Amino acid sequence: MAKYNLNIEHDDIDEIVLNEYGDSISVSGDDANLWDRFIKACEEMEEMRDNLPDDAGSNNNMQVSKMSDDRIAFCKKGVEIIDGVFGDGTARKSFRKQYESISDFLPDEWKFIAFFDTMMPIMEDIFSRKMERSEKESKDRMAKYQPQDHKRKGSK
Repeated sequence: MAKYNLNIEHDDIDEIVLNEYGDSISVSGDDANLWDRFIKACEEMEEMRDNLPDDAGSNNNMQVSKMSDDRIAFCKKGVEIIDGVFGDGTARKSFRKQYESISDFLPDEWKFIAFFDTMMPIMEDIFSRKMERSEKESKDRMAKYQPQDHKRKGSK
């Protein structure tokens, strides 16, 4: 009886420190959905931000109240989006100082913009390294085989 060990694990898990307290998240370039989730989250946040009403010249209490409701809904959705990409509690960890100081803190739209602007180059680096590693692994795999290994039986 033969015994085989299939060990295809890579140490491709990156830790991203989110705040001065050392709270972090772990991500992997090997997560097939991560880049897609991240890009869709960026696009969704941008679209939501573009659809926020402009408060310039609003002095009607009803308009101001509606704009405030829209803004709060945007911010609550922003927390869901960040947590959806990077895991539950990521937004709370990212803005921990404010959450600990203000009991009912809700990050505003500028916090989300700063979060995604800061995270973009990190994510690009993670996926760039992933692509480089995949390309190297592919070349190494192909180097193991000689052209004669791929000939069909019966062909010359």
